[in-house]
Amino acid sequence: MRIGVSRWLIIFIFFGRLFATSLIPASIEEMTRRSSLILTGVVRSISISENPDNGMIFRTIEIEPDWVLKGEIRKGQTVYIYALGGKLKGMTMKVPGAPEFTVGEKVLVFLKKDRQNRWRVFGMAEGKFSLVDTRRGVRAVRALDEINFVEPKGERVTFKSEYPFDELIGIVLSQLRK
Repeated sequence: MRIGVSRWLIIFIFFGRLFATSLIPASIEEMTRRSSLILTGVVRSISISENPDNGMIFRTIEIEPDWVLKGEIRKGQTVYIYALGGKLKGMTMKVPGAPEFTVGEKVLVFLKKDRQNRWRVFGMAEGKFSLVDTRRGVRAVRALDEINFVEPKGERVTFKSEYPFDELIGIVLSQLRK
């Protein structure tokens, strides 16, 4: 039996959404208010470990800040972000909607401490922007393809995944002045 391309597309879209995370969207203003630390920086390293208590695979992302917009860290201090997921000893743990990082990547992150006092990205991938140089200037881009944004009433909404860097920083700084 042959399945047509359109049926495969429907199957892919349906199952693709099953493996997504659903979140109520937070505006840049809300993320600014609710985050404890907001910074730009460069990803210096990513280490992958296993939690011996529950077997969960997690990544520790080391970021060298170059601009702290909110929060307090010492000059020259690196920031370590904890994120679930990764590949270790032939096993892969994928968390749909979790932020992805690459060594050498320039980022803007909205961070909040978890119960174990570790930094986490606010709103999963929603709170992590890659800073990309383009002909139009620096763009702040976030990967939201594994997140279904829904309003409290349950309807799906679209969400802005890219900003000119200056515009995004303007929104954050404006909120911080309030």
